[in-house]
Amino acid sequence: YNSQDVLLPAFLDAYRGKSSDGYKPKRFNPFALLPVPNWRIDYNGLANLPLMQRFFRSITLNHAYSSSYTINGYTTATVYPEEPSQLPYLTNATGQFIPYYVIGQATIAERLAPLLGLNFQTTGQMTGRLEYRIDRNLGLNTTNAQVTELQTKELVIGFGYVTNRLRLPFRIGGEQRVLRNELTARLDLSIRDNFTVQRAILDVVDPTGGNAGNPGRSSGTVTNGTRQVQLRPTIDYVLNQRLNLQFFFSQNVNEPRVGNAFRNVTTEGGLQLRYSLSQ
Repeated sequence: YNSQDVLLPAFLDAYRGKSSDGYKPKRFNPFALLPVPNWRIDYNGLANLPLMQRFFRSITLNHAYSSSYTINGYTTATVYPEEPSQLPYLTNATGQFIPYYVIGQATIAERLAPLLGLNFQTTGQMTGRLEYRIDRNLGLNTTNAQVTELQTKELVIGFGYVTNRLRLPFRIGGEQRVLRNELTARLDLSIRDNFTVQRAILDVVDPTGGNAGNPGRSSGTVTNGTRQVQLRPTIDYVLNQRLNLQFFFSQNVNEPRVGNAFRNVTTEGGLQLRYSLSQ
């Protein structure tokens, strides 16, 4: 049951939602399979509605999917028989079927980035972005008969505002000043949740003392995982063609999903003054 020509077809069948019939006495070709075609959909028809035109300059809904199927290196077995009649019977010293292609690891990766996304710009020079992303990475290690799965979910929120007529909320010299130069304000928030699960095929031992030869059981252990929250507001002000002033703040919070890790928070902020020497 832990032979490569049993594990790999069962792994691919499980991913595609098919029932696996176990080992088939024929040469298995792991390169004959193709992943689902990738696609991307963008829709901006909402911007043509009269009600939306009153408040928005542009609105775009988007959705994208990408996938890949990777064989991480392989060799061919030198003892593989040329006579097809020997295929169901040829095994190695541990009783495993000898494959034609000796593969160490096979990986399937798929990404919905975004599963649903929204980008807009209002008539008041405000921009916004909202995305929900899902990633999954599955890896089969044929050497130790283990499957490692990494799942990631992420929510991204972003807002921006650009103006060259910012009225200050306080008075200077008895007058309320208006900043004529361009000012750009942004607020970005990201919430990312990921965890890694490792599954191993365990031997099922016959209660009488011998090996029952059963296909084993699947166990899952969370080996890693974090919940990451990142907040980053920034304000850029153009003093002149060469001088730019930026106020920034950033905070990253990492919450572990396993007991052997600790909560970590990183915070930074400050003021940057940039001078350009280019013409």
